[in-house]
Amino acid sequence: MDFDLWVKLSSLLLAIVGGVFLSNFQRWKGKGAQGELVEKLDLALKVGTPHAVAHLFFLLHGLKLACADIRILIERDDSSIVIDTLKRRRGSLGIKNGRFYFSDWNRNPTVRRWIVRFSQVYMLLISMLIMLTVPLILSIDMGSESAALIVLLFFLTGALISQYRDYLVAARAERLVVNSGFAPERAE
Repeated sequence: MDFDLWVKLSSLLLAIVGGVFLSNFQRWKGKGAQGELVEKLDLALKVGTPHAVAHLFFLLHGLKLACADIRILIERDDSSIVIDTLKRRRGSLGIKNGRFYFSDWNRNPTVRRWIVRFSQVYMLLISMLIMLTVPLILSIDMGSESAALIVLLFFLTGALISQYRDYLVAARAERLVVNSGFAPERAE
Protein backbone atom coordinates (compact mmCIF):
# COMPACT_ATOMS: atom_id res chain seq x y z
CA MET A 1 0.00 0.00 0.00
CA ASP A 2 0.97 3.51 -0.62
CA PHE A 3 1.99 5.83 2.23
CA ASP A 4 -0.69 8.34 1.21
CA LEU A 5 -3.38 5.68 1.55
CA TRP A 6 -2.15 4.77 5.05
CA VAL A 7 -2.34 8.41 6.10
CA LYS A 8 -5.89 8.71 4.81
CA LEU A 9 -7.00 5.50 6.51
CA SER A 10 -5.39 6.41 9.83
CA SER A 11 -6.91 9.90 9.78
CA LEU A 12 -10.31 8.37 9.02
CA LEU A 13 -9.94 5.93 11.91
CA LEU A 14 -8.83 8.74 14.22
CA ALA A 15 -11.85 10.85 13.23
CA ILE A 16 -14.22 7.94 13.91
CA VAL A 17 -12.70 7.21 17.33
CA GLY A 18 -12.74 10.92 18.21
CA GLY A 19 -16.39 11.25 17.19
CA VAL A 20 -17.39 8.25 19.30
CA PHE A 21 -15.49 9.62 22.29
CA LEU A 22 -17.03 13.08 22.00
CA SER A 23 -20.57 11.72 21.69
CA ASN A 24 -20.06 9.54 24.78
CA PHE A 25 -18.54 12.50 26.64
CA GLN A 26 -21.60 14.66 25.85
CA ARG A 27 -23.90 11.85 27.03
CA TRP A 28 -21.97 11.57 30.32
CA LYS A 29 -22.33 15.32 30.88
CA GLY A 30 -26.06 15.03 30.17
CA LYS A 31 -26.43 12.32 32.82
CA GLY A 32 -25.12 14.74 35.45
CA ALA A 33 -27.69 17.35 34.45
CA GLN A 34 -30.41 14.69 34.54
CA GLY A 35 -29.41 13.80 38.09
CA GLU A 36 -29.84 17.42 39.16
CA LEU A 37 -33.27 17.56 37.50
CA VAL A 38 -34.36 14.40 39.33
CA GLU A 39 -33.35 15.95 42.66
CA LYS A 40 -35.29 19.13 41.82
CA LEU A 41 -38.31 17.02 40.78
CA ASP A 42 -38.24 15.17 44.13
CA LEU A 43 -38.09 18.50 45.96
CA ALA A 44 -40.98 19.91 43.90
CA LEU A 45 -43.04 16.79 44.65
CA LYS A 46 -42.39 17.20 48.39
CA VAL A 47 -43.20 20.93 48.33
CA GLY A 48 -46.28 20.34 46.18
CA THR A 49 -45.89 22.86 43.36
CA PRO A 50 -47.80 21.40 40.38
CA HIS A 51 -46.30 23.70 37.76
CA ALA A 52 -42.74 22.93 38.80
CA VAL A 53 -43.47 19.19 38.92
CA ALA A 54 -45.02 19.17 35.44
CA HIS A 55 -42.26 21.33 33.95
CA LEU A 56 -39.39 19.34 35.47
CA PHE A 57 -41.01 16.07 34.38
CA PHE A 58 -41.30 17.48 30.86
CA LEU A 59 -37.62 18.50 30.88
CA LEU A 60 -36.60 15.04 32.08
CA HIS A 61 -38.78 12.85 29.89
CA GLY A 62 -40.39 15.03 27.22
CA LEU A 63 -43.92 14.10 28.33
CA LYS A 64 -46.59 16.64 29.23
CA LEU A 65 -48.68 15.20 32.04
CA ALA A 66 -50.79 16.54 34.89
CA CYS A 67 -49.15 16.72 38.30
CA ALA A 68 -51.51 14.11 39.78
CA ASP A 69 -50.67 11.67 36.98
CA ILE A 70 -46.95 12.31 37.49
CA ARG A 71 -47.28 11.50 41.19
CA ILE A 72 -49.14 8.26 40.42
CA LEU A 73 -46.62 7.35 37.73
CA ILE A 74 -43.57 7.97 39.92
CA GLU A 75 -45.02 5.95 42.81
CA ARG A 76 -45.23 2.81 40.66
CA ASP A 77 -42.58 0.13 41.10
CA ASP A 78 -42.09 -0.10 37.33
CA SER A 79 -42.18 3.65 36.69
CA SER A 80 -39.11 3.76 34.44
CA ILE A 81 -40.53 1.02 32.20
CA VAL A 82 -43.90 2.76 32.05
CA ILE A 83 -42.31 6.12 31.24
CA ASP A 84 -40.28 4.47 28.48
CA THR A 85 -43.48 2.92 27.07
CA LEU A 86 -45.26 6.28 27.19
CA LYS A 87 -42.36 7.93 25.35
CA ARG A 88 -42.23 5.24 22.67
CA ARG A 89 -46.02 5.29 22.17
CA ARG A 90 -46.36 9.08 22.32
CA GLY A 91 -49.68 10.11 20.84
CA SER A 92 -51.28 6.67 20.92
CA LEU A 93 -50.97 5.86 24.64
CA GLY A 94 -51.86 8.26 27.41
CA ILE A 95 -52.58 8.48 31.11
CA LYS A 96 -55.48 10.33 32.70
CA ASN A 97 -56.50 10.18 36.35
CA GLY A 98 -53.98 7.39 36.90
CA ARG A 99 -55.45 5.14 34.21
CA PHE A 100 -53.85 4.33 30.90
CA TYR A 101 -55.82 4.63 27.68
CA PHE A 102 -55.38 4.40 23.94
CA SER A 103 -56.13 7.56 22.01
CA ASP A 104 -57.72 8.26 18.61
CA TRP A 105 -57.50 5.47 16.04
CA ASN A 106 -55.68 3.20 18.48
CA ARG A 107 -58.87 2.76 20.57
CA ASN A 108 -60.30 0.29 18.10
CA PRO A 109 -59.21 -3.24 19.13
CA THR A 110 -59.63 -4.51 15.55
CA VAL A 111 -57.14 -1.95 14.23
CA ARG A 112 -54.67 -2.80 17.01
CA ARG A 113 -55.09 -6.52 16.28
CA TRP A 114 -54.38 -5.96 12.56
CA ILE A 115 -51.30 -3.88 13.35
CA VAL A 116 -49.96 -6.59 15.66
CA ARG A 117 -50.73 -9.25 13.05
CA PHE A 118 -48.91 -7.24 10.37
CA SER A 119 -45.96 -6.84 12.71
CA GLN A 120 -45.84 -10.59 13.33
CA VAL A 121 -46.01 -11.39 9.60
CA TYR A 122 -43.29 -8.83 8.91
CA MET A 123 -41.05 -10.41 11.57
CA LEU A 124 -41.69 -13.85 10.11
CA LEU A 125 -40.81 -12.60 6.61
CA ILE A 126 -37.56 -11.04 7.81
CA SER A 127 -36.67 -14.22 9.72
CA MET A 128 -37.24 -16.30 6.59
CA LEU A 129 -35.04 -13.96 4.54
CA ILE A 130 -32.30 -14.28 7.14
CA MET A 131 -32.58 -18.07 7.08
CA LEU A 132 -32.31 -18.02 3.27
CA THR A 133 -29.41 -15.58 3.24
CA VAL A 134 -27.11 -17.51 5.61
CA PRO A 135 -26.90 -20.70 3.47
CA LEU A 136 -26.33 -18.56 0.38
CA ILE A 137 -23.40 -16.83 2.08
CA LEU A 138 -21.94 -20.18 3.10
CA SER A 139 -22.32 -21.67 -0.38
CA ILE A 140 -20.81 -18.77 -2.34
CA ASP A 141 -17.06 -18.31 -2.51
CA MET A 142 -15.74 -15.16 -0.91
CA GLY A 143 -16.32 -12.40 -3.40
CA SER A 144 -18.49 -9.43 -4.06
CA GLU A 145 -21.67 -11.53 -3.99
CA SER A 146 -21.03 -12.90 -0.53
CA ALA A 147 -19.99 -9.45 0.72
CA ALA A 148 -23.30 -8.05 -0.55
CA LEU A 149 -25.19 -10.88 1.14
CA ILE A 150 -23.36 -10.23 4.41
CA VAL A 151 -24.36 -6.56 4.25
CA LEU A 152 -27.94 -7.65 3.50
CA LEU A 153 -27.79 -10.01 6.46
CA PHE A 154 -26.75 -7.15 8.78
CA PHE A 155 -29.64 -4.99 7.55
CA LEU A 156 -32.15 -7.83 7.90
CA THR A 157 -30.94 -8.65 11.41
CA GLY A 158 -31.20 -4.99 12.42
CA ALA A 159 -34.72 -4.79 10.97
CA LEU A 160 -35.74 -7.94 12.83
CA ILE A 161 -34.38 -6.66 16.14
CA SER A 162 -36.11 -3.29 15.63
CA GLN A 163 -39.41 -4.93 14.74
CA TYR A 164 -39.23 -7.29 17.72
CA ARG A 165 -38.54 -4.41 20.13
CA ASP A 166 -41.50 -2.50 18.69
CA TYR A 167 -43.67 -5.57 19.12
CA LEU A 168 -42.63 -5.87 22.79
CA VAL A 169 -43.41 -2.19 23.44
CA ALA A 170 -46.85 -2.60 21.82
CA ALA A 171 -47.55 -5.62 24.01
CA ARG A 172 -46.41 -3.69 27.10
CA ALA A 173 -48.73 -0.79 26.19
CA GLU A 174 -51.64 -3.21 25.75
CA ARG A 175 -50.95 -4.73 29.19
CA LEU A 176 -50.82 -1.27 30.79
CA VAL A 177 -54.24 -0.33 29.42
CA VAL A 178 -55.84 -3.66 30.27
CA ASN A 179 -54.36 -3.79 33.78
CA SER A 180 -55.39 -0.22 34.60
CA GLY A 181 -59.00 -1.21 34.09
CA PHE A 182 -59.62 1.36 31.38
CA ALA A 183 -61.73 -0.04 28.58
CA PRO A 184 -60.00 0.88 25.29
CA GLU A 185 -63.30 1.33 23.47
CA ARG A 186 -64.58 3.89 26.01
CA ALA A 187 -61.43 6.04 26.26
CA GLU A 188 -61.92 9.79 26.07
